[in-house]
Amino acid sequence: MKLHPGIRTFFHGLSDQLKGRDTAVFLLSLLLAFSIWMIHNLSLKYNATVTVSLYIESSLKGHSAQSSGFSDVTAHCRARGYSILGFRSRRSGKPVKLMVQPNSLHHKGGEMYYMLPNDLMEYSYEIFGDGVTVDFFANDTLWFRFPVENFKKVPVVMEGEIRCREQYTPMSAMVFEPDSILVYGDPIHIESVNEVKTERLFRTDVCSSIHGTTSLRKIQGLRFSETQVGYSMTVTRFVEVPTEVKVSTRNVPEGRTLGVYPSSVTVLVRCPFPMTSDLTRGIRVYVDYRDYVQSLSGKVQCKVVNVPSGVISCSLPVEYVSCSLE
Repeated sequence: MKLHPGIRTFFHGLSDQLKGRDTAVFLLSLLLAFSIWMIHNLSLKYNATVTVSLYIESSLKGHSAQSSGFSDVTAHCRARGYSILGFRSRRSGKPVKLMVQPNSLHHKGGEMYYMLPNDLMEYSYEIFGDGVTVDFFANDTLWFRFPVENFKKVPVVMEGEIRCREQYTPMSAMVFEPDSILVYGDPIHIESVNEVKTERLFRTDVCSSIHGTTSLRKIQGLRFSETQVGYSMTVTRFVEVPTEVKVSTRNVPEGRTLGVYPSSVTVLVRCPFPMTSDLTRGIRVYVDYRDYVQSLSGKVQCKVVNVPSGVISCSLPVEYVSCSLE
């Protein structure tokens, strides 16, 4: 392309005046000025229509965790110049993964789910990033397909050990939230799975209630609906009170008498500390005639009943008594 004679004369004169080092300084200054101008303009906010390709990840019961394929979401928004350039350069690149809560997806039927503009507005930051203000979405409905997957519900089981300090004890077993999860995968692999274990939980010298979160142990070839669960266990200080209780009998046929020796046993009653009332009152111990009939040696295990609600646990140092039919 030929330059206008006047412009050509201007650059020839400028090059004659700028020699060596002066030329380098001039070009550097020109580049710096252009950079400042560019940065200033790109930092300004503009109205623009931008399009982003999305695929969804969610925890829908009985369906794949990720949508099959992707959908384009178009929005009218205000954004800085460099954000708009980023959207346009990313248009032909990889789609954006959007983590969505199941209640934001509407079920059309089968494997098809959809999102409305109000649903998308909640995730505008995750879709477009910081500094972008969405005025409205151009899409009326955004469709996604989540393929059906085989699944099975199994309980969460603790792996590990909790050791309490002396005179402290758990009030109950470890509680998990959720206490069961869904496992997804090939039916052949799912069939043999009856529980999911936590990562090893190990605590020593525990003297107060514990809680937290823990990961679940992965099983090769299977996907879990949850990767972590919450756990809690109530721990309390206790006092152990021994009480002597007479052993009674049950289900003995009419006209028969079942003799028991010893006739009374010691029951160790664990109660929360401090003990504000006598929780040993009302506890009963008995042997069942049907257990005696099935016994080969005449030794029958004692059973404790009528345990008050405030009692943590009861134990028998001597669990078996000798019985004879009279």
